[in-house]
Amino acid sequence: MTTLERYHQRRDGCERFFLDNPPMQEIIEREDGAKIKVYSESWIVPDHLKKPENGKFRISLYVPGLFEMDKPNLGNHPLESKLMGALLTGESDAVFVLKAEGMNSLAYKNAQGDPHGESLVSEAAAEVLERELAQ
Repeated sequence: MTTLERYHQRRDGCERFFLDNPPMQEIIEREDGAKIKVYSESWIVPDHLKKPENGKFRISLYVPGLFEMDKPNLGNHPLESKLMGALLTGESDAVFVLKAEGMNSLAYKNAQGDPHGESLVSEAAAEVLERELAQ
């Protein structure tokens, strides 16, 4: 199998997986009342399409655009996977889709109204990613 054929099979497998398996949704509620929705899903490259192992598990982390709309275009993010260089070169053993969004104002500022930007949202996304990587 040529390098190009292997790439097409990796890309097609990735696209098909994410079209058939929309990201899971998890709502994380903090003690201070912040609510954060995290979308996540992962695809492991089949062994026959991986580059020879180098002792490392290599991942591509994809953060898609907005999901909060009446009918999310979940098919859009795997199509954009064509832009992932690691999928093209075979340097990725897995593709993780990860997106976190604050669901209330406390996700972006504390109870006193002081802003803390995206820090809580980012922390929630990192927690989900760490948990998935551990599995």
